[in-house]
Amino acid sequence: MVAKRAIVDYVQHIGGVEKVNIDKSMIMAAACARSVYRANMDEQAEAKKATAKRKRESEAEQLDKLKTKKARLEQYVKTLEKSADKLAEKAETKHTAIN
Repeated sequence: MVAKRAIVDYVQHIGGVEKVNIDKSMIMAAACARSVYRANMDEQAEAKKATAKRKRESEAEQLDKLKTKKARLEQYVKTLEKSADKLAEKAETKHTAIN
């Protein structure tokens, strides 16, 4: 919108469309506009893909860390359960020995 407004203002400033000087650089710019636009869109698409890939890799890393942490915690729980069982058995044997 800003570019269109700038063009309209320029055309009005010089006194109309008939007074616009169309040179070779303007023709080349108009001819290449679509390819420039397409290249820009392709770059944006590649940037989005790269961002999505980095995000997936980061999430995969976090998932691996969480899995490792879960495995450690499960091992810790097993160790604590074994220890609790041993202590319970020891308490039971002491209790039965006293009675």
